[in-house]
Amino acid sequence: MKFWFISLIAAAVLISSAYYSNDLVQKNSEYLFQTRLDASEFLQFKKLFSEEQQVVVTISGRIISDVVYLNILQRIDRLKSKWDVFGVELVDFFKIYKTGIKSDSFADVKAFANTHPDLLFDFLKKDRISFLVIINRELSSRNMEILINDLKTIDSQVSLAGLPITNQLLNQYSQDIKTRIFPIMLLLAFVITIIITRSFLATLLNLYPSVTTMFLALAIIKFCFKSMNMITVIAPLLIFTLSLSISFHIFYSIKIYENFKSLFKYKLKPIFLMVITTSIGFGSLYVSEIESIRQFALLSSILIFLSACFILGWYNIMFDLVKRVSEKTWTINLINSEFLSKPSKIIGYGSMVLLTVGGLFAANDIKLLTEATKYLPENSFERKSIDYITRYVWGNPNYEVLIHKSKDSEFEFEDYKNLNQLEMEIQNNFKEAKILSINQLVSESNYIYTGRKQIPLIPVAYFTMLGQVPEQQKIRHMRDGYYRITIFGPHIGHEEFKNNNLFFTRLSKRYPSYQITLNGLQYSMLKSQEYLITTLIKSFMVSFIIIVALFFLLFKQLRSIFPFIVVNLIPIIASLIFIRLMNYSINIATVMTFSISLGLIVDSTIHVIYDKMKNISKKEHVQATLNPIIVGQLILILSFCVFAMNSFLPIRETGGILAFTLTVGLIFDIYHLPLMLKLKVR
Repeated sequence: MKFWFISLIAAAVLISSAYYSNDLVQKNSEYLFQTRLDASEFLQFKKLFSEEQQVVVTISGRIISDVVYLNILQRIDRLKSKWDVFGVELVDFFKIYKTGIKSDSFADVKAFANTHPDLLFDFLKKDRISFLVIINRELSSRNMEILINDLKTIDSQVSLAGLPITNQLLNQYSQDIKTRIFPIMLLLAFVITIIITRSFLATLLNLYPSVTTMFLALAIIKFCFKSMNMITVIAPLLIFTLSLSISFHIFYSIKIYENFKSLFKYKLKPIFLMVITTSIGFGSLYVSEIESIRQFALLSSILIFLSACFILGWYNIMFDLVKRVSEKTWTINLINSEFLSKPSKIIGYGSMVLLTVGGLFAANDIKLLTEATKYLPENSFERKSIDYITRYVWGNPNYEVLIHKSKDSEFEFEDYKNLNQLEMEIQNNFKEAKILSINQLVSESNYIYTGRKQIPLIPVAYFTMLGQVPEQQKIRHMRDGYYRITIFGPHIGHEEFKNNNLFFTRLSKRYPSYQITLNGLQYSMLKSQEYLITTLIKSFMVSFIIIVALFFLLFKQLRSIFPFIVVNLIPIIASLIFIRLMNYSINIATVMTFSISLGLIVDSTIHVIYDKMKNISKKEHVQATLNPIIVGQLILILSFCVFAMNSFLPIRETGGILAFTLTVGLIFDIYHLPLMLKLKVR
């Protein structure tokens, strides 16, 4: 009766958490990659200049004839009437240059474009037409998705680019983790467990706590954050694999111990240290300046403790039943293994030296990836479209340059001339970029009326042309004593971003009369991601120091400290070789792998050293420690291999790095650690 009552409660917990988290969605907001400080500075910028979001729509691949042009305009007009109430503005070529075009007929529009080849908004070509979608108000995730789908219906050969497009693609690819990777991992865990236990009931008893903790993790994410992002989506998967690893440790030990009390007495210290070190590895990421990584650190470290308590409680209740069904459990016979019982010093110490030297050399050539579009599959249509549009049609708003007079006075004609010179220097530095500012709009008006693409050199002529600029555009580019320059161009990488920052530093020194500051969403995100390396070093050092100190305090084994450090440090150094050979990168997700892998690989080391301290029998060491270590680590490795098969770059590279590191860590725990400890068991 007790069994069925507990089983009913267990099923209710699992079903309710699965049902509650079923509609959990992905939402990668523009603040995902920002630090608190950078997000605060960007919000101050938005108060001064409302930064509207833009989508560039391009139709290419065929000759733009009169019929094609009219059909496209008709579809655009229908979308205008539908989305105008949502603050969405669709801007076509004619609307931008209607003051210079005789009529809205295609012949006149085409003639104007042909006679003005140097237009700033070069949206009409022989085989290409483009227009802007300006989103002046924040749309809900659902409305943004509907808008993007509507834009795709304009033509069969439409391409889209812009931050809303990138965010939607990130949402789509990270959503695949929930809809595809979760089921694959569950199936994989079921197959492995039923092969090992050789019992359907034993498989259910083993998997239940791990599956439940995974759905509880999803439910907690929904309750706390309302949605997942590309960082927090990893947490439930990690909790599931970790829970399964802990579960196997207890499951194998149940075969040896007569009751849960004796099992708990012996396994309490290593399991406690195993849980707390893993939690420290994850929690150390809280030192990161990037808010999404901090959320992941806090969430995962708490979930690890909750999962461990839940699993211990489960096996305490189900001990007798698990003991009966665990008799057929498959075990790896390592008792008479000559290779493991007598490890070679040449192989052991030689491989340590080679991996350490190789890892340190490889570290110099690992790239830092901060471009979100590079996370998309390289040959996907979406990524090719974004790359094409940002390079040849209209770029990404990479920088917002704000200029304020040092004397806090109004801008005069002489200032506009100075700023024009400043903008020419910016253009020379950003060869492929387009610049949008008051001066550029004045220059564009002058180009339409006189054919000369420059600002007028006479004050009266300049201010006459300035009067031709729509009032709304003036407010967008000059307000409250600030002159705004927006630099549009292809996506910027880490090295280019560093070089551009040096350029702006030198530019400020050449124009001491003006205060030059940089802002904008893209700049803010790029600046935040400069902290990735800092996050890696700080979080790893924090977790490493705390774990080593905790190990010494609990075990008081000074002579075991050095082997403990070596067998856990070298696999992480060796992962640098793997990263370099696979052409992986340090990005928003992989930056966490070093702290996470440290928290994972120390678990097995703790169990092996603890057995050595207790001087247990070889049979018990193999049965209660080595078997669950190997099986648990293999499940973790295979689970991360599932990650590595995903097309989404951050998830793929995170899975690959963790799978490799844990493989090397497993080898070091069962081969190199006994060599260093000279492990002798009865």
